[in-house]
Amino acid sequence: MDIAGALIGLSLTAAVYPFIALAIKIDSPGPVLFGQERIGENGRAFLCWKFRSMTVDAEKKKRELVARNEVNGAMFKIQNDPRVTRVGRVLRRTSMDELPQFWNVLWGEMSLVGTRPPT
Repeated sequence: MDIAGALIGLSLTAAVYPFIALAIKIDSPGPVLFGQERIGENGRAFLCWKFRSMTVDAEKKKRELVARNEVNGAMFKIQNDPRVTRVGRVLRRTSMDELPQFWNVLWGEMSLVGTRPPT
């Protein structure tokens, strides 16, 4: 089921990829994709792929914004995060930033159903 779903998802992703990539490139410098290390089954680490929705220096800026964190624990979340780009806001609101994760599903690192792998 995951393989069939990933193949369908990747065909849809291929149709919109050029438009999303162009929008990201026009909006801010840097790569189109963002890979974040996640922990999968049996503690295996892998790169979880997304369309980049933040500035390239988002991790550096995070240290400056720690005092504004609205969530306790390991999560970091602030309303109207200044690191999120204009295109990134749209991608996140529509969940289109998640489309490249169909590659992770196809490679067997994630499943279409279930919880999000932890960082």
